[in-house]
Amino acid sequence: MIIIREKIINTRENNILYGKFMVYKTNDGYILYKRKHRLKNVGKYSDNYFLAKKTPKVGTPCDLPPDSEVCAVNKNGPRCILYYLRKKRV
Repeated sequence: MIIIREKIINTRENNILYGKFMVYKTNDGYILYKRKHRLKNVGKYSDNYFLAKKTPKVGTPCDLPPDSEVCAVNKNGPRCILYYLRKKRV
């Protein structure tokens, strides 16, 4: 484990410990965030997950959902990597 500015980074599992909850982090420094989104016609709320390097205006850092995994697409070289979430394959 590496300790950086009161954060504990577990390099094996790509998780960061912020206070009392775990946060997912990629090797490139992207952190997984979650925000609530209200559906227009139904009125219910759904969770939107996204990865960002900088702190967004709306959203809280979160851990990876148990039924999801982070995948990366690298089409144009090492500088153009796109991360996204998808359901785990069985």
